[in-house]
Amino acid sequence: MSMEKRTRGYEILIRINADGTIGAHYATISEVIEDGNVIAASPPELTSLGSVDGPDAELLKKILGDFSTTIVSANDHLTQSVASLTERCNRLESDLSEERTKRILAESQIKNAPERSIQIESA
Repeated sequence: MSMEKRTRGYEILIRINADGTIGAHYATISEVIEDGNVIAASPPELTSLGSVDGPDAELLKKILGDFSTTIVSANDHLTQSVASLTERCNRLESDLSEERTKRILAESQIKNAPERSIQIESA
């Protein structure tokens, strides 16, 4: 049974303050891991990344830039996935509608078919 403690990046929080300034915090979380499973975790610890207008503005702008690039890339991927799935759904709905029409036509033909009786002659 192996146990370890690790602290890892957890999230970046971007806040827009009431006065319109933008600030950000970086959160880390400490976890206790036993045999590959997290068995305990502490609440995230926040570290200020500053504000866009503050002394750490360049660091924050770089983080926001990298973050924005990642978000835009993820959004592009999701947009493409949604378009592909929407197209597939539309095709499936069209196929289903076509099959329903065929079934209704077949049921109608069966219902309106003349009755046929088969007579078997005995010898």
